[in-house]
Amino acid sequence: MGLNFSYVTMDCWYFCKDMTAHIEGLGKSWIAEAKSNRLVWYNGKWRSLLYFANEMIGKYNFKVANIGDESKYYMKVFTVKMKEIGTVRLLVSLNKHGNFKFYVSNRLDWKELSMMKHYYPRWDIEVWHREGKGNYGIEDCLLRSRRRVEMYSTLSSLAANFLEISSMLSPVYASLIKQGCTPEMKHRWVAAELVGKLIMYVGGICNTEVRKIMGGLLCPYKSTMGKREAS
Repeated sequence: MGLNFSYVTMDCWYFCKDMTAHIEGLGKSWIAEAKSNRLVWYNGKWRSLLYFANEMIGKYNFKVANIGDESKYYMKVFTVKMKEIGTVRLLVSLNKHGNFKFYVSNRLDWKELSMMKHYYPRWDIEVWHREGKGNYGIEDCLLRSRRRVEMYSTLSSLAANFLEISSMLSPVYASLIKQGCTPEMKHRWVAAELVGKLIMYVGGICNTEVRKIMGGLLCPYKSTMGKREAS
């Protein structure tokens, strides 16, 4: 379709030989999450990724990588032969709870940080896909003709642009940026500001109390967070 891209990232449900062969046929790189039962050749036998990881964790020093504010992972890359796929670059990732994750790529030159950097944006794509369906009504669009679907998409995009402008004009835009500029979060901020202004206009409540009400709208479960953490 004429799209300009350098690599493809995908979750385990799309990871198969037909997909990787097609991507490589386009001259592109790919990286995918793999299920723990995928098989790799190790010590003369086909072994699951989970078995392989448990063997490697005791033989090699894994690098420490921080993702986000509090997430720490232990990572190590290997070049292995995977059944039905061929020779690939495998990233074994272990979190603080002792759970393994596996990521596979055709880029044999990628190291731990390179593989992490290229796969990490996939979750943002997932969030936008989910919220696009929910907030812009794409999932409920039952129009049949191509022209009407294009009009519907245009109106949805226009609504997204208005929401973006409203967010940028908001006095709390800096806080909005820190919490992630997803459509859902923008909707919450705009709705909270409208409710806050309405309360101040009708009831003459002081700004401090209004902010408490707005905080309850934006973080409805904040009052129970301490209890959950303590338990």
